[in-house]
Amino acid sequence: MARSDSNRLKREAVVPVPASRRLSYVLGLSVLLVGFTAAMDAFLWGMFNQPLAERRQAAKDYEHRTLKADYARLAIEARQLRERADALSAALHSCESSFDPSPELDAAPEFATPCLVNEVEVHTGDGQTLCLPGHYQEQSGSVQMFEVIE
Repeated sequence: MARSDSNRLKREAVVPVPASRRLSYVLGLSVLLVGFTAAMDAFLWGMFNQPLAERRQAAKDYEHRTLKADYARLAIEARQLRERADALSAALHSCESSFDPSPELDAAPEFATPCLVNEVEVHTGDGQTLCLPGHYQEQSGSVQMFEVIE
């Protein structure tokens, strides 16, 4: 019986594993862990990077469409402004060609004034003429007084 007990103890005893075998276990588990991590990284990268690229492309497409729409709107506005400028130029040209200053106005010195429309011509005692901002107050058809705006 003693012999069977010693055999049983030998079978049940923990046999020490050599260092080279332990190293191969550690390396094997490390390779499996790195492989699993690389596979998960590739899976997650493909899963999240694809929608990110699609969103970037959609943003570029949207920006391109809005820029094209803005350019088209600005081109229409520019064309309308050119048409309006041409119409105003034609109207100005027709006014200039139809303007004929009357020779009576040129001959009458009382109508010849260097002052602007919103200015009053004032004659001083020493023979000078001043143009002051203001307006005339007419009484019975002739200019009696004026008000100077300061």
